Amino acid sequence: MKTIIHVEDSELILLRLAEWVVEIDPSFNILPATSLVEAETLLRSHNPDFMVLDVNLPDGNALNRLKDFKRLCPHMQVAILTNSNDTFTRLKCKELGADWVFDKATDIPKLVELMSDTVTQHGTL
Repeated sequence: MKTIIHVEDSELILLRLAEWVVEIDPSFNILPATSLVEAETLLRSHNPDFMVLDVNLPDGNALNRLKDFKRLCPHMQVAILTNSNDTFTRLKCKELGADWVFDKATDIPKLVELMSDTVTQHGTL
């Protein structure tokens, strides 16, 4: 079973992405977190394969923790899903270890497609 941690402060986005991921493959274990503290707890206890990470969270900016998260789970792929979609943010995300950066307003279907393609091609995220 592949584990995905989705860190997002919008309950609606958490629910919608979980629904779409289950349509791709119902065997995925999707763990929601609404804060950086919750995300770190899940990382330490579940060793996920994939993380979808919002940048601006109630307890801080996720970019300040991205390197720490990658150190905890070096094999984990990270997709940033953010409203802060300027060039500086995209470059900073990549520099800190993100594999992809998606615009929350327009790119959620692209994120779901990426996840679907990855599963289809490799049988895993």
